[in-house]
Amino acid sequence: MPDSFSFKNPPFDRLNEQERQNLTKSLDIAYYTTDEILINAGESPENLYLIIKGEVKELNGDEIVDFYTSQDTFDAISLIKGKSKNSFVVQEELICYLIPKKLFIELTTKNKSFGQFFSESLAEKQEHQLSIADTQKLASFMVARIGDAYLHSQSIVEPETTIRDASIYMRDKKITSLLVKKAGKVGFVSGINIRDAVVISGKSTDTLVADIAVFDHVTIDVDDFLFDAQVLMTKHHIRSIPVMENGEITGVLELTDLLSYISDHSHLVALKIDRAEDIKGLEEASKSITPMIFTLHSRGTKIQHLTELVTDLNRKIFKRLFEFIAPPEMVKNSCLIVMGSEGRREQVLKTDQDNALILRDDSFYEKEVRRVCEAFTKALLDFGYPPCKGNMMVSNPEWSKSQKEYKTAIKEWILKPDGKTHVKLAAFVDSQPVAGDFSIFEDTRSYLLSKIVSNDSFFSHFTKPIITFDTPLGIFKQLQVEKGLHSGRLDIKTGGIFPIVHGVRALALENGLLIGSSNTFDRIDALVEKDIIEKAFAKNLKEAFQFLLNLKLTALLGKSMSGESVDRFVQTHTLSKLERDLLKESLHIVREFKSILVYHFKLSLFSP
Repeated sequence: MPDSFSFKNPPFDRLNEQERQNLTKSLDIAYYTTDEILINAGESPENLYLIIKGEVKELNGDEIVDFYTSQDTFDAISLIKGKSKNSFVVQEELICYLIPKKLFIELTTKNKSFGQFFSESLAEKQEHQLSIADTQKLASFMVARIGDAYLHSQSIVEPETTIRDASIYMRDKKITSLLVKKAGKVGFVSGINIRDAVVISGKSTDTLVADIAVFDHVTIDVDDFLFDAQVLMTKHHIRSIPVMENGEITGVLELTDLLSYISDHSHLVALKIDRAEDIKGLEEASKSITPMIFTLHSRGTKIQHLTELVTDLNRKIFKRLFEFIAPPEMVKNSCLIVMGSEGRREQVLKTDQDNALILRDDSFYEKEVRRVCEAFTKALLDFGYPPCKGNMMVSNPEWSKSQKEYKTAIKEWILKPDGKTHVKLAAFVDSQPVAGDFSIFEDTRSYLLSKIVSNDSFFSHFTKPIITFDTPLGIFKQLQVEKGLHSGRLDIKTGGIFPIVHGVRALALENGLLIGSSNTFDRIDALVEKDIIEKAFAKNLKEAFQFLLNLKLTALLGKSMSGESVDRFVQTHTLSKLERDLLKESLHIVREFKSILVYHFKLSLFSP
């Protein structure tokens, strides 16, 4: 009946074409007024309700136990089991689809995946969505063209070039193949050709490269499918193939780049970073990160893998940028570190700069340090990395000083606790080295860990910020959105992500579990091994954290790709039914974790 019914939302996305047609024919639309009773407790409903517009409340006696809104279905279990446990009443005038009970039972019986949806855990539903993304990923590769992949620029040498000189040229240009012209023809030479000629055939390195070039080489057109290139490479046992455009070689496709396109494109970005010859080239390479994240995220890449990948690429950029700007002697006698989410390997996009510079004691003059640090921060701003709102950047003298000065500051952070010092301490706890002499960082970090003693007063103050922000979830599990300037939006960072990150960090710090570059997931696992967090709850906590990070990334990407300013808010009305359910469940777990922390660290002492 209605043509506007969406089969994109779960569980209706699990129906096959015939089932969709049967459902469409049987659908009806109904309208109900406020306070109208839809289902009484003990009744057996005749339809499954799918809300188009409006709101329904679920009652256990006089107590409200849940709310349902657009895209929600409710009380499917009563259709399966026969009777409704609770009552359902219209909270706000309602328009909804009615799916007949007979058809619903038939669908759950014949379509196993559809029926399982109503008994799956939220984590299982999330896994189902990821499996769909994997299928889409494969499909996108099957229609991708050669021009969509990274093509190496053609490098042509003279026919008189020797194998030795060609090898040096390839090494310096960081390429694995080149072209050579001879008698009007274009020959192709790869690293494998050179290896076979010298190592296997015993040719001299003074042999002309034109004499070992392949002139009847396999080629492919820029508009052909990537899948065709993979077939050709497999068939001919080759690792690179010249790409033709209008009868001319326009570039070379290498196997590593083909495989990278199939997987995640990250190799291409890393390659651009490594091959950047100056700051401008590095800036161009950094522009590839956000599109890469968008592609990976849309294909269903797990957030934990994505954040680790982004962190690695960011650190490559920071390292090369620092080495471009700082004199070699300064690089040897200092250590550039990243802090916060970058330090924990949980960065999801180009968000705030959180970095610092530790100088070997008595190494440099203040003027030179300031020049380097200000140039570094400015360059990152040009690359698209926003300034840190708390000014935790190397351009701030407070975050670029000697080992001795950092140790003095660390002692003050610990002995004179307040809101500001604990923010600094928390950031430094998560720090990791990126460039320079890592031993300078290790010395300073070891000092920090040696000064933290396990006492209730310190950790109570350190953990206190988690109770500063309310969990945006009502007593009946309804999402509580902002009013005023951010009306209709939910602060996912302070309301959900921060309590998990900081709570886990505090427990790990208290128990000496901060060795290495551990992120929040690793720290939760370590806390489980020490029997500090129960295994079952830890699993839920990690799932909640993963979902919240994923939701944050979706929101950030949406704003970034559309040119909007990036912030920490999520528009709840844009979320699907499954996403809202997962968000509610995740925030419920956050609230439960906060209760554990309040008891453990005696945070109730700070309650008004």
